Amino acid sequence: PRLWKFDPDNFPVVILGAKSSRDMEELTRILEREISQRFEQIPGAGSVDVWGGVYREIQVRLKRDRLASSQLSATDIQQALLRENITLPGGDLREGVSDLYVRTRGEFQSVEEIANTIITLVDGRPIRIRDVAEVVDGYEDLNRLVQIDGQPMVRLGIRKQSGANTVAVAENARRVMAEINRERDDIELMMVIDQSDFIQNSINNVQQSAIWGGLLAILILYFFLRNGSTTFIIALSIPISIIATFGLLFFNGLTLNQMSFGGLALGIGLIVDNAIVVLENIVRQRENDKPLEESALIGTRQVSGAIVASTLTTMVIFLPIVFMQTISGMLFKE
Repeated sequence: PRLWKFDPDNFPVVILGAKSSRDMEELTRILEREISQRFEQIPGAGSVDVWGGVYREIQVRLKRDRLASSQLSATDIQQALLRENITLPGGDLREGVSDLYVRTRGEFQSVEEIANTIITLVDGRPIRIRDVAEVVDGYEDLNRLVQIDGQPMVRLGIRKQSGANTVAVAENARRVMAEINRERDDIELMMVIDQSDFIQNSINNVQQSAIWGGLLAILILYFFLRNGSTTFIIALSIPISIIATFGLLFFNGLTLNQMSFGGLALGIGLIVDNAIVVLENIVRQRENDKPLEESALIGTRQVSGAIVASTLTTMVIFLPIVFMQTISGMLFKE
């Protein structure tokens, strides 16, 4: 078994499946040379990996008996291939105001060239690779087999850049996928895994929980206070605080996600608690026949220290989580 450190940022944001009327080798080549570049141009997208494809491989299958009779080894063949399959710089050429760089192309262009490569000379007679081995134009061994609904396919994994928005990258990937499906009749792309669905559903759940929590808090307040104006004042503090929080998130470059919505839900509870304490003290001052403005000032001033201390105490409770060297610590720190 192999163990490695799991990093959620390295997991593909979107995984696509590709099938085609072409053979698997040609499909793999098209995906790596053409389709992958389209997805890499998406804002926030990082690397695009291709899995389960078929790759061409020139195989040199040694004939052990002939190697032994020629007194050669596999290393001799390897050195001969490395020696002949090489491209060297040929200098530069000046033509007018242009500088042209010249290189000598020594790489193999066909299977026949590989087979005719001379390994060594024995008594003036050349020993070629075809004399001691068979050169086959084949494919790499398949170590990954991708099937979707029982059909063989090639899979593309799109990773995002560090700090990029997962939902935005996934939406753009869907758009590019639809464009490619419209443009090409020989290739069909389909969505296999989309992390943004889970993230969007989580955000929606937290958002709905925050809304229902606020509404229930207002109903419970009215049930116990039996005063519509008092309940309205406390309820008004909820949207005002949320709008102010959205402004802080925007100017600090933070996004609305599961953690921020969870913080809003927690903050709504603190706001309602503090508003009840302040309003109750103001009402008590009014019952002592003090003017409205004076009651508001005195009532707020008397409990402001206790409210700040209570809020700071709640914040300090979560402070140790920020220093945790885990995923939870990273999320709370952001």
